[in-house]
Amino acid sequence: MDGARSSEVTRFVPLGAQQEDENAQESEPVSAKVIRLLNEAQLVGKDKKLDCLHKVKELVVRSKPDLLDSFLDEVIAFQQDPVADVRKFVVGFMEEACKIDSGLLSRVIPMLGYMMRDENIGVLKRVVVCFIQLYRLALLYIAKSKSFSADMQDMWEVRGLHVCVSFMCSQALKEGKQQVLDMCDSANDG
Repeated sequence: MDGARSSEVTRFVPLGAQQEDENAQESEPVSAKVIRLLNEAQLVGKDKKLDCLHKVKELVVRSKPDLLDSFLDEVIAFQQDPVADVRKFVVGFMEEACKIDSGLLSRVIPMLGYMMRDENIGVLKRVVVCFIQLYRLALLYIAKSKSFSADMQDMWEVRGLHVCVSFMCSQALKEGKQQVLDMCDSANDG
């Protein structure tokens, strides 16, 4: 009986395929992980897609913010996903990205203007909350800048309209604010 017990204890258990795959992924460079996760997110269903996107957010926003500029457009591409939760995630990702790097505002604000036309109320609410946060960030960004660059001017212009920027107010942010106020006055209490 002691022999049976000792053979059970000393038996070698090989690593499973899943464990080997996880170990290989740990040694993978962060940018390669992000690319793999983004590709996987395009091919899978809603829940798995959100899991992949949350992992991308963790890697890009929290672990390696220097990769934000490289992968922002790839994440923003999910704004046209048919699943509302994915579109809400994209809005949150854009907000967090801008909080880390204010220079991304000029790329994000026009996308949020586009998303203000979403038909899903939950997505619209998320966009409104994001617009409120980015409005303050944008004003701080402009106020702290020593000069007004072309990127800043692009941030303030909407859909090709060229407007004079005075008193650090933007047409894009004004339109966003007006759309939020119009929604507050609408019959829909959501």
